Amino acid sequence: MDGKPALAAIPQANLEFVVNTTWPVFFDTAASSYLLLIGQQWVTANSLGGPWSPAARLPVGMSKVAADPQWAALKSAIAQPAKSNGAIPKVFYSESPAEVILFDGDPVYAKIPGTNLLYSTNTSSYLFLHAGQNQYYYLTGGRWFRRRGSIGRGRGSGNDRKTGGRPQGT
Repeated sequence: MDGKPALAAIPQANLEFVVNTTWPVFFDTAASSYLLLIGQQWVTANSLGGPWSPAARLPVGMSKVAADPQWAALKSAIAQPAKSNGAIPKVFYSESPAEVILFDGDPVYAKIPGTNLLYSTNTSSYLFLHAGQNQYYYLTGGRWFRRRGSIGRGRGSGNDRKTGGRPQGT
């Protein structure tokens, strides 16, 4: 989310959509719950922070969404929502800029010879650790970000700071 959710009504549907996100997120005003499309599966929660669970059925008003050219890409997912096997991906919610770094298991690092730097070997992300300073550096979108302290499963990013496009402290 880019800030607190900004909602816009969908006429005659008892639905609102969240305009400040790139994901298809709707609010069912009758049920006071959110709907999120992940792949071809709809999930629902009473709060954007979760917990999220598979949607048993879509609100009737979603037929208005399916008929609107603005939502053409969602038409098939609304007409025939995927059946859930009960398993859904974890949904991460943030109202401030955030990145999710996915590791294959716990983070694993390898030393860069002749430096105090290590790099992560089990992620496709560009993640480095300055071992002497316990400072992490992350490159995404052509910009460097840094964080002091530990990272890992379920670890938030509240202390992240932009470094002005260059790593600092090395």
